[in-house]
Order: sequence, then C-alpha cells, then structure tokens
Amino acid sequence: MITRLLVVVSIIGMISGCAKNEPIDSASSELVNPIWKTQYADSTVQFIGMSIVNEDVVWVSGEPDLVVSTTDGGENWTAHHIAPNDSLMFRDVHAFSAEEVIVAELGMRTLARLYRTKDAGESWEIVLQAAQPDRTFDCFSFWDQRGFMAVSSAQGLIVMKTMDRGVSWNEIAFPNSPALVPGEHVVAASGTCALAGINGNGWITTRIPGTGTRVWRTTDYGENWTAHSTTVPSGREGEGLASAAFFNSLEGVAIGRVDSKDDSNTAITSDGGITWTKGGRAVGGVVFGASVVPGTSAQTLVAVSRDFGSQYSIDGGQTWTDIGDENFWTVSFLNANAGWAAGQGRISKIANSTSKTPDL
Repeated sequence: MITRLLVVVSIIGMISGCAKNEPIDSASSELVNPIWKTQYADSTVQFIGMSIVNEDVVWVSGEPDLVVSTTDGGENWTAHHIAPNDSLMFRDVHAFSAEEVIVAELGMRTLARLYRTKDAGESWEIVLQAAQPDRTFDCFSFWDQRGFMAVSSAQGLIVMKTMDRGVSWNEIAFPNSPALVPGEHVVAASGTCALAGINGNGWITTRIPGTGTRVWRTTDYGENWTAHSTTVPSGREGEGLASAAFFNSLEGVAIGRVDSKDDSNTAITSDGGITWTKGGRAVGGVVFGASVVPGTSAQTLVAVSRDFGSQYSIDGGQTWTDIGDENFWTVSFLNANAGWAAGQGRISKIANSTSKTPDL
C-alpha cells in the first residue's frame, strides 16, 4: 500500500473569468452564454483526466504525481500525491464514488501502472503494471463493474478488460476482430479516447501515423470489437483523433487535431461508429478533449484545446461557438450546470449567464 501526502486547498472566493454583477442561471438545462469559473489554480501542475460522480464529487488527474478531488462541487479541493518520489503522469481517472477511485499512469517515465484507492485517497495500491516498457496505459472507461482500457504498444492497439471495477485485468484476444496495425495508437490527451456508452456500446479513438484514423467499436461490453476509418486525417505529425463523445448508441462524434485549415477535425456518425462524415472545424482544428452535455434539448457538445480555448456545439458537431480563450486538456459534463474543464494550472467549472458583459 502506498501512503500519500494530503493537502487541502481552499479556493473559496478564488474565481476568475466571470463578469462583474453578471447573473448566473443555475437552473438552466441548456448552455446559455457559457463561461468558465476557475476553482483551482496551481501553475506547477497539468491536469489531463477527469471523472464526475455527481454534482458534488469530482476527481481530476494530472502530473507530476497529482490527483485532486472535491466533495462539495469544487468549493474546496484535496490534493493526493500517490508516490511523491516519482514523476508520475496520471492520464486518466475513474471514480466509482467519493472513496473508490482508479487512476492510470501513462508509462513514459516508468512502467505503466494502474493505482486504486478504496478510502478516498488515504492509501493507494498498484493493481496492474505493464509487462513491457513499450506499453502505455492511455485511457479507460466503465459501464458499471465492467470496463475496458486502451493500451498502445509497438504492435498496435491492445484492449484490456475488467469485470471487477478495475481490481483485475485481462487482455482481450481478437480472433475475429480487425488486424492490428503497427504504429496504431491512442492519443492520451484527455482521458476521453475511451468511452463506455449505454447498453454495452463502447468506443476507442486511434491514429495511424501517415495513414488515417479509426474508431474501435464494441456492442457487447467489450467482448468483440470492430474498427472503422473516419474522415479525420493523420498525414502530419500530431494529427489524429483524441476523443469520442456519443449522445446515444448511434449518434456521436470523434474529434481531434488537424493542421490544414481545409480539413475538419470532427467526424460525425449516426450508425454507432460504422460510417463517418465530416463535421465542423472545432477550436482551431486542435481538440484535446470533448464531452456531451447530457439533458439538453439539442445535441450539445463542449470541446477544449490546449492551444485555442474552448467551444460548444448545439447541432451535434456541425457548427461551433466560442466559450472562451482559457486553454484546457480535458472536459466532462454531468448536465448543463455541472461541467468541469482542466488543463495547465487550473480546474474550472461551467456557468451559464444571461449576458457576456466583460469586466470593466
């Protein structure tokens, strides 16, 4: 067991990005002139993964060696240093509750590992360590006690499955699935490259350098997978998919980075990820993470970028509107009033406003 250093950070009153005297519509079920309000600030850290349990409980993972959590909707945050002597890179986190959490360490500076806590971060246990140094634990997602993880390797994409909330894991064999493509890998930019949807549906976004992008799809809780090419290119260094966001089992988007202004970084599907068409160009063509906003009347998405701020769409990814120029790596929404984004030095919460009058 690994004991961690505990720091409680009070951020009451430390908010930015909200105009003075601007009324906030806390009852809205839609995004209405959304803005970001900073809740946690530390310029020495970078946040990459996020998991929302409910409107009060949120966990966010990052680097170096940092996972933070709140139990009061972000008014106060607790910092958990799992292994203070290591420069660990926690690229994804999943919280089953305020107490039970699993985090993925990427594996760039050490063998990739999964850490798990059952006591709200008082202690942590390594439940899985990569057998080879070329494997990275990129992202995972859970339906319930069942979940899956995308692992990049020199041989191509590997998918691992758990049946017990991440306590034990097994590599999935693919006798009737797509051939592995050497070099195909997952972009571990936000923890949103793996998505568990309703009724056993799930998706993983990948890039094949110089060849194209694919979305891996399951409809049976990860037992079998198929891979399908998308419209997002990967011809240039860094291009490819980073995130999947689905409104239901059929309609969703895959989104990432493209460099050419003539290309779209959004691909849209209406058949569960089998076929894809071009959507609108989002956030300057560079999206690190995206999330559906549940409970809205329209197909609403929020996308964030490390370089170009954030935008939202109310037509399923066809067109995009600016939220602000704050840069983020990851984003997640429970509803229109409970959404968070995180990145270099900050965690921010969404706020709906009646106007966007700037500070005077």
